[in-house]
Amino acid sequence: MDSDTRRTDRKDPLHLLFLCPLPYVASMAFVMESIAGFAERGHRVDVLVSDATSPPFECTHPNVRTFLFRNAAVRRGMQYVQFWKEAHELAKKESPDLTVGLSQVGLIVAASIQRRLNIPCVFYNDEIWFGNERHSLMGNLLGHTMKCLERRANRKALFTVTQDAQRGRFLSEVNRISTDSMRYLPNSRAGAARISQSAHMHERFGFPPGTKIVLWMGAVSPGDGALELAREAADWPKDYRMVFHFRTEHPTPYMRTIMACHDKGQTYVSDKPIPYAQVDSLVASAAVGLGFYADKGINARYIGFSSGKVNAFLKSGVPCVVRDFEGLRWVEEYGAGVCVEDTSGVLEATQRIAQDYAAFQEKAIQTFESLLSFDKGFEPIAEEMEQAVG
Repeated sequence: MDSDTRRTDRKDPLHLLFLCPLPYVASMAFVMESIAGFAERGHRVDVLVSDATSPPFECTHPNVRTFLFRNAAVRRGMQYVQFWKEAHELAKKESPDLTVGLSQVGLIVAASIQRRLNIPCVFYNDEIWFGNERHSLMGNLLGHTMKCLERRANRKALFTVTQDAQRGRFLSEVNRISTDSMRYLPNSRAGAARISQSAHMHERFGFPPGTKIVLWMGAVSPGDGALELAREAADWPKDYRMVFHFRTEHPTPYMRTIMACHDKGQTYVSDKPIPYAQVDSLVASAAVGLGFYADKGINARYIGFSSGKVNAFLKSGVPCVVRDFEGLRWVEEYGAGVCVEDTSGVLEATQRIAQDYAAFQEKAIQTFESLLSFDKGFEPIAEEMEQAVG
């Protein structure tokens, strides 16, 4: 029986509750596509998100309902207490068949709902936490406490969804659970890969046709090389443009220093967030996509298939220049781009890609289909959830 028949013939649709405390959930492809994917299979999907999401959370499928928990007006540090309270109230009122807890806090809340209301849960993991990431004694005490709660909650979940086997091994060791409980879902957008072209950024900034755009999409943080690249790109050749596109309209001090480089030489900054549905058009306007992260431990060095920006570029046939981390070397090994030590090598790598651009594009498509397909990963996960609850 094909997938379309399964969707239309299913007699007992499930009622799922996604618990999404992160304000940037609308930039997380594997979550957004999962919500839409379950709705397409005929299930009712409720989503609890912050009232201050950036970019904005939008899902228009008739099977999806969005509930907002108060975040914007809540005192700093209390937003997760508010999330816990409203998640419990929503679960008690709506009685879902299953909850999906996103991230550490989402899992902890989902597990507490399971204990109180006997509603099973699944863990959607994004970051691997150790409990010592904060910069103060009290902060790390809180982090250690949260980590203990996460470990306990993870053992109660039906299974854990993370992006690839390497990250699954790390998570299983840190959370002291079996790798048999891991399921793998790349942080990708749904659909088949194909070479796509768009004039999104050319029209946004009035670039001449044929201008080669090198695109940094999403978050920036000190140590990732973004500021150095913004300054270096001022002297790039005139047929190249270095464009930064930020996913939020609330700039950090570091973002502001990069924004100050806008329209200086060949550097441009787009600080207007766009809806999830428009990201494909943004990506397809680039000639080369970038994948650079600050070296902040395992989550960066072994980012693997959790890089939403790299996965999005390859899906549209856009080759990538990435930082030479263990978790990103597969990009060059599969011929879909080039690894460099730091951002000083971006222009040279981009020019190397341009010399054999069609071959890099084709490898980008092949790499996405063989390693990064959301559809291939989601189908068995959705079936397992349906069978477990059924």
